Amino acid sequence: MSMTDPIADLLTRMRNAGMAKHETVDVPWSRLKEGIMKVLVEEGYVGQIRRIQVEGQVQDTLRVHLKYGKDHEPVMSKLTRVSRPGRRVYLGYKNIQPVRRGLGSHILSTSRGIVVDRDAVKAKVAASCFVQSASAFDLNFLFRTAPGVLRVACRKIADCCARNGQARD
Repeated sequence: MSMTDPIADLLTRMRNAGMAKHETVDVPWSRLKEGIMKVLVEEGYVGQIRRIQVEGQVQDTLRVHLKYGKDHEPVMSKLTRVSRPGRRVYLGYKNIQPVRRGLGSHILSTSRGIVVDRDAVKAKVAASCFVQSASAFDLNFLFRTAPGVLRVACRKIADCCARNGQARD
């Protein structure tokens, strides 16, 4: 059976696994999915990824280890597919807007590979926007999360303040 939108399938599996509090989620492997997941690992939204061969299956599997906060709440609160097969969204580097005032990320496909929005703006390359991701970064969540998640939040806040020319107090 063929799949119309494999990226939407990946995002749906991750959202469902997060709501069900699973530690890992398995998705069919592709280079595109692996690239998207590498960006999510670098941004701190998921723990780690591994490409595995499951016995009896023809295609490799990508095993994604999800991250949770202190109260076992998923780190990723919003994972949205922006560019779909029926509606492609292309952005020039001047048109890339921050997600949640810099606390979220756009995952973009550029001529230099799959990158996060900040990297595309620095490199001044146009892109096709795949995914919009954001964490549950409100003050209550920040005080309840694990130190690793807090470090990612502080880095994103510092990046946002630096972009807007504000002090980082």
